Amino acid sequence: MCGMGCLVLWLQGSRRRTYNQHNLSFFIMPRRTPISMFIAISLFVPTFIFSQDVIIHPKDTIHEGNYIRVGQSIDVSGTVTKDVMVVGRAITVTGSVGGDVLAVGQTVTIKGHVAGNVRVVGAQVIIEGTVGKNVTLVAQSSTLTKGSRVGWDAFVRGSVAQFHGIVDGSVQVGAETITLAGTITGAFQGSANKQLLIAPTARIGKALTYQSPKPIDVPNGAQVPSPQYQPLQRNQEHKSRQGSLFWSLVSLFGAWIVGLVLLTLFPEWFKKCSTIVRDQPRQVMGWGVVGLLLTPALSIILAITLIGIPLAILLMILYSALLYSSKIIVGYLLGIAVARKIGWSEKPLGIMLGGVLLFVLLLHVRFVGAIVGLTGVVMTLGVVLKLSPLLSQRKEV
Repeated sequence: MCGMGCLVLWLQGSRRRTYNQHNLSFFIMPRRTPISMFIAISLFVPTFIFSQDVIIHPKDTIHEGNYIRVGQSIDVSGTVTKDVMVVGRAITVTGSVGGDVLAVGQTVTIKGHVAGNVRVVGAQVIIEGTVGKNVTLVAQSSTLTKGSRVGWDAFVRGSVAQFHGIVDGSVQVGAETITLAGTITGAFQGSANKQLLIAPTARIGKALTYQSPKPIDVPNGAQVPSPQYQPLQRNQEHKSRQGSLFWSLVSLFGAWIVGLVLLTLFPEWFKKCSTIVRDQPRQVMGWGVVGLLLTPALSIILAITLIGIPLAILLMILYSALLYSSKIIVGYLLGIAVARKIGWSEKPLGIMLGGVLLFVLLLHVRFVGAIVGLTGVVMTLGVVLKLSPLLSQRKEV
């Protein structure tokens, strides 16, 4: 339980992280890291599914509570008292945010003041403003411009990473090319597959530990105390382990985003899910088994008829979507169960985040994970079937 709590704090960035200055294995990126594939997957939802064109939170306006939006272009120019959770193609935050910023987009720019953490997945991420706590960026290109400031630590992974601003804590970065031209008051740990560039304006308060193809030359004027060079290690074991962890985090992040969007769009449906699982657990699991076994069989039968091929394809697409959504739906139900058990307040967003995280962790437990995954799929199919209009009308009759 303690380990899970530590992982929650690391992922949510609610506390400052302490890093191992002599272990950079997590940041060793494979030479052919599929960053373009990752960016394409992370941007598929906001770019192609959600059709809203422009969403603007005007300047000099105050939004009380969490600000959750999905659209092609999102501009947050006003004040948000709590968290900003946005998914879009072009995202700009120029106003003041009282909590955290959680964003997925093709281009994400933070120009205003964020009191909490900034966590972004995107193609291009630019930090021009101030961040009170941690910054976590997974992007093809990440830039902390001159004039930007991070109050705690910075974690960056991608292809290009540039640091021109001030980080009042430590930095850990893994990228193809890293440029350090700003001020890091803590330690700097980096793994550059191609090149690590140190500018004369660079200032590092503590140790510089890095990996790159060859040792760097520190230019005159740069204040870098005793750089520690470690040769790159690219054995298959490292690649497999780090790649697996990387994609697990991407999957978790994606489930969080999709879950928050679905919870925002269909809050009443999720409440019904909780009620029906609590009141009719056997029926839910029974219908789930029926759905799990009959859906593929029905798709095959439809495909054999030739005329039914389009319907078979549509049915399998829906079936696959439900399989993916099992971690979201069951995670939400698991979050509610845990919250009730330990007496926590049932805040939907917190339940979604914590429940999905717990469910994903259980999936990675040896032997137990397969059972948990199968149970989750059956429960999801059962809930969807029980709440479908056909079975709902049958109950009323």
